[in-house]
Parts: sequence; structure tokens; C-alpha cells
Amino acid sequence: MRIAVLGNGAWGAALAAACARRGHRVRIWGAPLREGDARTLEEALEGAEIILFAVPSHAMREVAGRARASLPQGAILVSVAKGIEEDTDLRMSEILAAVTGRAEIAALSGPSFAAEVVRGTPTALVCASADARVARRVQEALGGETLRIYTSDDLAGVEIGGALKNVIAIGAGACAGLGLGDNSRAALITRGVAELARVGAALGGQPRTFFGLSGLGDLILTCASAQSRNYQVGESLGRGLTFAQAMANLKGTAEGVRTARSVHQMVEHRKLDAPILRAVYAILHEGLPVAAALRELMAREPRPEFPSEMDAA
Repeated sequence: MRIAVLGNGAWGAALAAACARRGHRVRIWGAPLREGDARTLEEALEGAEIILFAVPSHAMREVAGRARASLPQGAILVSVAKGIEEDTDLRMSEILAAVTGRAEIAALSGPSFAAEVVRGTPTALVCASADARVARRVQEALGGETLRIYTSDDLAGVEIGGALKNVIAIGAGACAGLGLGDNSRAALITRGVAELARVGAALGGQPRTFFGLSGLGDLILTCASAQSRNYQVGESLGRGLTFAQAMANLKGTAEGVRTARSVHQMVEHRKLDAPILRAVYAILHEGLPVAAALRELMAREPRPEFPSEMDAA
């Protein structure tokens, strides 16, 4: 197949490598890798049957707009970015649909560090689409010996899980920066999953999705490894660096920083119970010290782990 990858960052390059291993003809568009390597957007898209949008979430609308006139008829548009657009609260697939007017849209998500995908480490992802045929086509094209692709019809849930876990991963990094141990990380991951499911369902996802690859799976990965850029931001803040210092030390994009702001707006508007997401937002965007955020979380009113219907009422 002809596959276009828009975005030549680490994740775009990793997916391009995975597609090439499957024997597909792949073109990458982005900033030139070296002098003479520049490809125009039109050349990258020419004849493409699947187009992977591997740009940061804040650039999705611009890139989709630039690509719109050159999109081949019938091509499947796949978002592999994990974020929610600021101000509009739109997911990446919603941006692609609104900007391009196309219906053949999917999202690919799950626990995956780019470097390990490049090395061929066995990895499992989930492809979600409102059209089962679209999800299956991506599954068949990208899945292989080292990359196992599952399908889902819960496009909203898969994208929300991938976005929200980045915010919680910042909290995990902050705990590590404070020098806390495995007990704290386990608590954060467990309560983070509960929060993902609760908030995600309120935002339109299916509860079971958040216990799958794009929820629990991705949360475990990013909350337990310093390879995660979101984790790195939190770890720097936990060690006492300022927000500006933490961002200056970062190589690449930490999607959770922007997503924290978008999610906070959505949570506040809907009056949802999201203490971890609120705490991370306050640390990032209100200057709340990490230690103070931790004290507030631990001082919350005692409650059952699984409230009954009577308790919830």
C-alpha cells in the first residue's frame, strides 16, 4: 500500500519504519531531515491510501487544512496524536472530520514508545473508528509480526483515554521527583484508572475502553517510565524546578501540558469528580507546589473505593 506519514518526529518516524517493514511504500512529510530531503506535502500525499497524522495535537488543525486539497479520494485519515484541542475541546479525529469533510477517519493509540517500535519490540495498539471497515483496514495494513493492532468502535473513548493518561503521567513524574516510592505510584495509577473511566464516560467514551490499551495500558507505560516526556515534566517539577525550567529541559512535546488545560475546562464545566486531573492542572498552570497538591489529595474526605448507588445519591 501507499502510506503517507505527516510529521517526522520520533513517533511519525517509528510508524513509518513499522509500515516499511510490512512492505508498504511510505513517504514522510515534515521538516527536512537533512539538506536535500525536503518533500512537498502534495508529493507525500499523492496516491496515499492511508495517511497517518503524526503531528502534535496543537498543529493538527493547521496540517489538516494544508493537506485538505491534496487528499486522495477514499484515503483513510488516521490520527496518532494524543491530545484535545484548546478552546474547542475537540478530539483529533473531530478536527480531521471538521477540517477535511472526510468520513474515513480513525485513531491509533496505546502503550508505545517510539524507540521500541523502531527496534521491533512487540507492541499492541488499538485502532478505533466509527466505521468498522476503516478500523479493520488499518489493522490489516499496519499489523505485523511485532505490531499487533486491535480494533474498537469507541473512537471517543480511545482518544480520550490517550489524552487524559498524559495528564496523569505528569502527576506520576511529580511523585517520583518528590522521592516517593512504589506505594505512591501504585496508588496514583489505580486511582488514575478510576478517574479516567469516570471522566471518560462523562465525555462520551465507553467505560470498558479505559481498562484497555488506550487507557490502563498506556497509563501504566507512561506512569512507570522516564522515557515518557509527560513523566519527565512532572519529575522536574517534583524536584523543585519551575515550570519554565522543566519545559526548557524537555526534548520534544509533552502533550499532557496543553491537555491539562483543556481537560480542566471540560471537567469544571461538567462539574466532574477529577481530583488528580485538577491537581496536575493546578501544578502546571496555577503554580501550586507539588508537595501542596499531594497534601490536598491525601486530605480529601474519606469515601468508599466503589460507591454504591445509595452512596452516589
